[in-house]
Amino acid sequence: MTLLLLLAALQEPLDPARHPWMAWKPGAAARYTVVLELGGARQEGGIAYTLAEVGLRGCALKVVATQLDKRISSDQQEDVPVREKTEAVVVGDQSLSCGVWKGAGRRGGLASETRLWLRPEGGAPLRMTSKIDGQEDLALVAVALEDVVKAAGRELRCVRLEGRDALKNHVVQAWFSPDVPGGLVKMVTTAKVNGQGLTSTIELVDVVEKK
Repeated sequence: MTLLLLLAALQEPLDPARHPWMAWKPGAAARYTVVLELGGARQEGGIAYTLAEVGLRGCALKVVATQLDKRISSDQQEDVPVREKTEAVVVGDQSLSCGVWKGAGRRGGLASETRLWLRPEGGAPLRMTSKIDGQEDLALVAVALEDVVKAAGRELRCVRLEGRDALKNHVVQAWFSPDVPGGLVKMVTTAKVNGQGLTSTIELVDVVEKK
């Protein structure tokens, strides 16, 4: 046990200034619209993340989702990630060296695990994976380093990532920028349900920036 504690103490923590949420002060927030489209049907809702606490060991978020006049609140907690290794991520014709940072936490009462592939100079992740309650949740890798996305009343330079969610038949595209709390700017998920196309679009509409 003493050896395990020593090894844990020697792990390099991520500089909070490079973390999507820990780089901000409590009160920072990101609000999104959520649009579901299936066949000719369309349903709109929203989700908002607010940074509640930031400490030496991690941060805590308040999450509020709205759909069909229902409001669901939950808590999210993230520990400071630690470096696992260095690994290259290939984007187009470039091979970019990244640190691989592993973090644990809780989402909606369930244990979570996230890995971020981050360049030494900073910026949005070039690859990311997450697990919820031990099950794979999302796996994304960068396909473009400088997509410009209009969101929250401005243009944001984003890294575009693509991949699949845990169901494996849902294709995901996501745009991340280090210039907004949480990093996420837009996410589009597509799938087939009973032969019909299902599209879920999450788009940033408002931010509260506190640093």
